Amino acid sequence: MSVYELEEKEKTVKYFKNLLHSDRLPHSLLLYGGNVEKLETAAKYLAKILNCENPPVKGETGGNLECCDSCSSCRRIQEETYPDVYWIRPESKLRQITVDSIRELIREIQLKPLEGKWKVAVIVAADRMHQNAANAFLKTLEEPPAHSLIILITIEPHRLLPTILSRCQKINLTESDIQQINQFKDFLQQIASLILGSGKEVLGRYKLLDLLVQKLNEIRDGVEQNISSGSPEKRFKNVEIDSQVLEKWQKEAKSLIESEYRRQRQELFKAVQWLFRDIWLQTIKDSQQLLALPELADYTSKIANKITPEDAKLNLEIFEDCQRLFFTNVQEMLILEVTLLRLQF
Repeated sequence: MSVYELEEKEKTVKYFKNLLHSDRLPHSLLLYGGNVEKLETAAKYLAKILNCENPPVKGETGGNLECCDSCSSCRRIQEETYPDVYWIRPESKLRQITVDSIRELIREIQLKPLEGKWKVAVIVAADRMHQNAANAFLKTLEEPPAHSLIILITIEPHRLLPTILSRCQKINLTESDIQQINQFKDFLQQIASLILGSGKEVLGRYKLLDLLVQKLNEIRDGVEQNISSGSPEKRFKNVEIDSQVLEKWQKEAKSLIESEYRRQRQELFKAVQWLFRDIWLQTIKDSQQLLALPELADYTSKIANKITPEDAKLNLEIFEDCQRLFFTNVQEMLILEVTLLRLQF
């Protein structure tokens, strides 16, 4: 991926270049935002720059400022097969990054680069580090070897230990909420229409539950198809692979699917919260200019006429509770059912 494919993140690209140009690249970076794929793309982009064999642009001190995206190093970094770029993702049913994985990373980062100029370690979903793993990681994070870079990726930086956060230079790649909800406008209209048509009937709540479940199943199917199609197991299906390596790839793919599904579920429910925010604003007169979804104003105003501002505010709190419960061991279906039955409309 060349710099031109990161147009939407021009400031980040410029920031990378400024760090490289001034030889101020930190040894540990935290990339955070709402999209894991884009965060991984940014990490790969930086790893390519550092290890590109034919960089089109170099700085005054001779360091790379851009990647060619076509040399052997760039291609293998993209495919995650380059020996000097080490990836860690959550494993096991608990989707945790174990202390054994971190110890392996520590050993790896201490070694000199085999082919490139830089050793790069990327920890995807760094917030899933077990506390023992995080503690084992602290010293290496604080004092990594020369010509090494540790990149932490997360969509939930607030779940990282403060001791981890304080040792990383942070780059925010978060898209605005308004940009994110655009993809769900049609679905939000379906929700609003169903609420208007169902009134306070319990059956209407279960119709809404069915609509949400269908959407979540659609999201999960899309995530599984997307990640499975680009997995190492699929890319090297015609190559004989060691059974332990294959099992590791399968576990990583499963963990990545679950992580990406949860991220997209979070985006969906954040969009639904914006819909209910607009309903609350409609209960407070003269707030039209603050609506996030003005295209749905006819729906939100009609729903608002049926409830009080207090009920509308309570609905927002209910959805906040729902988002928190998603991070517990409570079953997803039970969370959805209880949430919808509690709503006031």
